[in-house]
Amino acid sequence: MNLRIKKFGIIAIGCMMLLIAVVGCNAGKELAAEVNGEEITMEEYNERVASVKGSYESMGVDFESEQGKEMEETLKQNVLDDMIDQVLIRQQAEEEGVEPTEEDVNKRIEEVKGRFETEEQYQQALKDNEVSEEQLRDDIYSETATNNLFEKVTADVKEIDEKQVEEYYQQNKESEYSSPKQLKTRHILFFVNEEDREDIPVKRSDEEAKSLAQEVIDQLNQGVDFAELAKEKSEDTGTKDNGGLFAFEPAAGRTDPQFAVAAEALAEGEYTSEPVRSQFGYHVIKLEEVIPAETQPYSEVKENIQEKLNQEAKTKHFTSYIKEIREKADIKKHTNA
Repeated sequence: MNLRIKKFGIIAIGCMMLLIAVVGCNAGKELAAEVNGEEITMEEYNERVASVKGSYESMGVDFESEQGKEMEETLKQNVLDDMIDQVLIRQQAEEEGVEPTEEDVNKRIEEVKGRFETEEQYQQALKDNEVSEEQLRDDIYSETATNNLFEKVTADVKEIDEKQVEEYYQQNKESEYSSPKQLKTRHILFFVNEEDREDIPVKRSDEEAKSLAQEVIDQLNQGVDFAELAKEKSEDTGTKDNGGLFAFEPAAGRTDPQFAVAAEALAEGEYTSEPVRSQFGYHVIKLEEVIPAETQPYSEVKENIQEKLNQEAKTKHFTSYIKEIREKADIKKHTNA
């Protein structure tokens, strides 16, 4: 009896020690989410958020502003959802037998390193992008797993037939496969600023600006080069250094109407014989070239359209597949993201 009690006591102590060991291993490890029992730690999640934020900050996003704070909340939600999807895809790739091998990942790592001249440059790039090499390996594994799973899942998606391709071309010919008429012009601008507006660098009456434009026309009549005059005299800082070069699409309606009408009335090589008044001031305009509207023929774009539509069909199928997997998965979020 005493032997049994003693034996039971030893087992109980052993179990308790095992429990303490397990709890000890997990102590302090906060979780962001669990996906079918697989854990996403807060440390992993925070690293990913920091990396994505860093990319946006390098493009000038200020996360301290009100708009930036709102954007950060959306970013955090998207990051967690993406990490959950990556886990689901990895799990599904393993189940389907298309998970990447270590050799696959190593090969991709070497390809990435090959873009840099030295190991130091590679390490610096990782640091600049706030990405560890371990995270890069995980990203490459996930990307390769996604591609492998995509290929397997969409292998039986029906190819788009030629009738559908031609229908798409006809429906989108104007918006995707046509370029409208363009006018390539040069111009010289003199601002009118009678109200002392701060956004215009000079204060000048309508009459003064018109007189300056007329002086330019007189010089052009004497054979002075238009581009050189534009560089010397034009007040349009956006075009003067290029000799006043300005191209626009009349049909788009984004150019000042008076300017557009005057330019369209010219023949190639001609300039306006009188100053042209716009909302900005007075222009002298020269028409360099008319680039006619053009539509790419069906025969030239047929293969591209077919490839585009096939890819869209596969992507739609794969998106539905992942959505279905996600709905069936046991997902627990432990953060408000």
